[in-house]
Amino acid sequence: MMMGAGSDQTDAAQAFLSKRDDCGDTMSCLQSAYEARITDLETTIKNAMQNYCKAIELC
Repeated sequence: MMMGAGSDQTDAAQAFLSKRDDCGDTMSCLQSAYEARITDLETTIKNAMQNYCKAIELC
């Protein structure tokens, strides 16, 4: 993980929580917020794995 990435993840998590809270009990809003968060996390993991793979010269 690059320097500052932890802070970026904390910011993203806080933004998600704020968005989720803004949804209240509106199911479609909550579903959209969770789907977007999952997509963001999947992208973050994919990028981290690619960076690791390159760092250890496996790919």
